[in-house]
Amino acid sequence: AVLTKSVGISRINETIFSNRFMSVPELLRMGANIKLHKNIATVVGVKSLSGAKCISSDLRTTFALILGAIAAKGIGTVMRVYHGLRGYYQLDKKLKKLGVNIRLVN
Repeated sequence: AVLTKSVGISRINETIFSNRFMSVPELLRMGANIKLHKNIATVVGVKSLSGAKCISSDLRTTFALILGAIAAKGIGTVMRVYHGLRGYYQLDKKLKKLGVNIRLVN
């Protein structure tokens, strides 16, 4: 998520967990420029992301999508965040302390 806003091209070579890039399709909904080839993600930084409705599938995806939504213009919605809530204690409250406009909806 962070690399989507960086200048230039970044490559991530994942050698441990084959499903590490589960956030990519959802970040693409926000306007990210990411290409996957086997275990390598190539990320081309974009000027802006746009808020979108996204679905989380695991702990890391949850946080990646929240970071993407924070960086995006407009309203980002991340559904199925219970994955992240199990892994990050009081995540919404911590982000609010940092000035993030976040609302947890059941």
